[in-house]
Amino acid sequence: MPSLPNIMPTSAHFWTVLPYLRDRLQPPIPPTGGPWDAQVVSEVGVVPLRGTLHVPPGARDVVVLVHGLGGSASSAYLARAARAASAVGMASLRMSQRGADGDGADLYHAGLGSDLQVVVDHPALAPFERIFLLGYSLGGHIVLRAATGDIDTPRLARVAAICAPLDLARAQAGIDAPSAAIYRKVVLRKLRAAYEVIVARHPTFPGDPEAVRTTTTLRGFDAASVVPRFGFASVADYYERASVGPRLHRLRTPALLVAVRDDPMVPAASIRTWAAEAGDLELKWLTRGGHVHVPAKVDLGWGPPRSLESQVIDWLRAV
Repeated sequence: MPSLPNIMPTSAHFWTVLPYLRDRLQPPIPPTGGPWDAQVVSEVGVVPLRGTLHVPPGARDVVVLVHGLGGSASSAYLARAARAASAVGMASLRMSQRGADGDGADLYHAGLGSDLQVVVDHPALAPFERIFLLGYSLGGHIVLRAATGDIDTPRLARVAAICAPLDLARAQAGIDAPSAAIYRKVVLRKLRAAYEVIVARHPTFPGDPEAVRTTTTLRGFDAASVVPRFGFASVADYYERASVGPRLHRLRTPALLVAVRDDPMVPAASIRTWAAEAGDLELKWLTRGGHVHVPAKVDLGWGPPRSLESQVIDWLRAV
């Protein structure tokens, strides 16, 4: 399928759905890399983390790319980001969060920034002088949390997030709204499939498999899986304790958030509320685009319009 023209209808639903279908039919090709793996010791045992590490000759910086809910290291948007990093000689690590690659080892949640500490401390990243984080959607939420103190490394230079929620309760309400039904069904189908593998591997895994199988809302999935697995008192407790919005005044490194005004999955009002009280956060709004998908060329105010990923990579490097 050819690239989508900039004369495409401005509806955020078009910009969310059609690029997703395009990427399914014609996935972008990431730069060639080698396998990367690490381990996290958790309550359910030793949990593997996997990904793909691409290192151009002479690379001194590396960007860790974090996918959103229902994604993995193979997500198309991570491939585009890795290509943008490679174009300027930067290494990239496209990582899968816990269980995202379908191994059934465990699951992740929106506040699990501690896994990124394992990533940045990994020997494969030791040669790099600077480490950057770039996350999409829920992955963006996680990297923003990392920058507020979830990880500790003097080499973390900057972080960036694309279409990331700042308030999990309001984001959940947006995804569970009737207008977002098509997105919710896609995400829940992926989450259910991953959870079924987990339960097959760990029959005593905390949670309610039947409720996971029958729920029609993201809130229901979180209540039946994330809450019991990680010991939250309730869904409300999970959203309140994990949300990065109230923590943004504690940012330890410069952060960038690119948001789309009509994002059908992340309400703009929830972004404005918390961004106004943030610390070192630069917020850029796009008037056209959908959730994690935008026109081929956008204007972030840094020179002529070009790809979103190339501009975000340039912002990360401009320390």
